[in-house]
Amino acid sequence: MPVTLHDGQLSVTNEFLRSDRLVGAHHGLPSCDRAPIDGLFLDAWRDWGGANLIGLSLTEALTESDHIVQYFEFARFEYWPECDHEGRLVHVGDIGAELLQTQLDAVKSSDQKARSPLIDATKPVDPTLIDSLTTDRQFIDATKQTVRLEFHDIWESTGETSFLGNPLTEEYRFSDRV
Repeated sequence: MPVTLHDGQLSVTNEFLRSDRLVGAHHGLPSCDRAPIDGLFLDAWRDWGGANLIGLSLTEALTESDHIVQYFEFARFEYWPECDHEGRLVHVGDIGAELLQTQLDAVKSSDQKARSPLIDATKPVDPTLIDSLTTDRQFIDATKQTVRLEFHDIWESTGETSFLGNPLTEEYRFSDRV
């Protein structure tokens, strides 16, 4: 097994890391001081779009909540030695859902709750209120939200749910940004 538990700490074996390693300018990355990408994470990084879609590495592989993870500019890879139903060992973390929950908790504990656009943006959408002739919006039943306009174009061109996941909120304005 590539990962073992020893004295309460996860440790990575050579099978996980292998000798295949990506560092800085090696393999066509811009020359910079970036953490190495090793083994299974390197395979996933290459397979899932590399620097263009995942971004460059921000950390080395580290242990969080009993899983080995590595942070990139646009994603967090997680190593799951128990695999999923499809036999995948590497997953993309749910950082969008985690960030949303953190923001909701902050808003709910402040005096801004009644005025926050985030609260309204998380309310489920009634699909019967969406014009069936509208082509700039798609209702996602799994989250009861829609994805539209430029967000829809990006979501669709990157593989929809398989890469970015489903929308967790409606589009909303936050600090003068949409």
